[in-house]
Amino acid sequence: MIIGLLKEIVGWFVSLSEVGAVIGAVLLVGLVIGMTGFWLLGYVLRKLSGPPSELESDPDEPEESNED
Repeated sequence: MIIGLLKEIVGWFVSLSEVGAVIGAVLLVGLVIGMTGFWLLGYVLRKLSGPPSELESDPDEPEESNED
């Protein structure tokens, strides 16, 4: 009677840990897929936007110097 109850309790904890492991694995796979998707989206958008624009200084303006 007591042995059967202990086996049932241990079996319940084993089942609970299996469910937790499956949920953790699903969340981990979702995280990897999501991060890969955002990385690909950023990569594609960077390629589509072209080279970065550079700010050109106006040759008529004197350059500011921070000499104190």
